[in-house]
Amino acid sequence: MRALKKKYLVETSKEVLKAGYINTSDCEMLFECLKNRNVLYHTHQKNPAIEAENLILEHYFPVLARVYSTLKEKAKSMTDGLKDAHRNPIINVIRANNRG
Repeated sequence: MRALKKKYLVETSKEVLKAGYINTSDCEMLFECLKNRNVLYHTHQKNPAIEAENLILEHYFPVLARVYSTLKEKAKSMTDGLKDAHRNPIINVIRANNRG
């Protein structure tokens, strides 16, 4: 199962990079975040927990916020494009042909 998850993450990351949704350094930081999640999750001592909090706030959160913002913008532009599609005569012809 782990190999499948890792393969899926790697393939998904390649597609996301290729589509321009994320840059290489952000992608590397997200992989680091995933790699460290087990260590961070099982931290019950005060000092490592503080270090984990700093790592999340200073490194991981900004990357996650950037990725979220980028994906939100891309989704909005896609839905805006669909809203305007009814005005496009070519789209209307394709829709009419697909209906029957």
